[in-house]
Amino acid sequence: MCSKSISCNAGERRFPAFGCWWLKNVTSVMLMFLISAEVALGQPGKGVKTGADTIAQTEIDHSEHGYNLYGQLFGTAIGAGVGFDSRFRSGGVLGYSVGLAYTSISWSDDLSYGRSYRDVDSKGVCVPFEVNAILGKRASKLEFGLGITAYLINRDETTVNTVELPSDRHILFGYLQTSTHRSVFRPNIVGTISVGYRLQRKSGFFMKLGLALHVGDLRCSPIDGVVLLPNLCLGYTIPHF
Repeated sequence: MCSKSISCNAGERRFPAFGCWWLKNVTSVMLMFLISAEVALGQPGKGVKTGADTIAQTEIDHSEHGYNLYGQLFGTAIGAGVGFDSRFRSGGVLGYSVGLAYTSISWSDDLSYGRSYRDVDSKGVCVPFEVNAILGKRASKLEFGLGITAYLINRDETTVNTVELPSDRHILFGYLQTSTHRSVFRPNIVGTISVGYRLQRKSGFFMKLGLALHVGDLRCSPIDGVVLLPNLCLGYTIPHF
């Protein structure tokens, strides 16, 4: 946490890009990787089919999955909610996920070595959106994702300042404590990078298990800096219509 107070007035007009300076570079690299994976692994084969081709096609049928409906704990959302996931085209490597979740974030920050501190409590809803790539020829797959999560939250912020008073003949030590409180309701945004294991079939039980990295800035996010969270999704896959 930083050692200075950061303003978060509702009237602010200038919101800097979320996260650290390297997030732009990471975003570019991840997008290039996801697109390359789609081109390299998502194209159907051409030419004359042999018996070996038929066997190989049988082995990769799991990649031609349907629509995933699931419940989510953490992951791309700091909270719990529901989500929908699909490929951009049937059998493709590249796809997307979108969801809706309830979020509650609380934390404290020491601003001046015990003389000043801040308590922040944020509650609301969020909509995570992610572009992801799944790699693997069977039901067990490796997944990489890159996305953003939009938050609509109410943030209650209380700042307490303690000032030491000069001593005199009657008072050896004296302190004056003041507190300020503000409540702001506004949209926020967080960048996400995820990696993990995915159990993906044509239909039936669906599961994701992994880690998600959240990058934000207090001036436009409910978090400050980088936060690493687990990712658990359980649901069901519906075949393509």
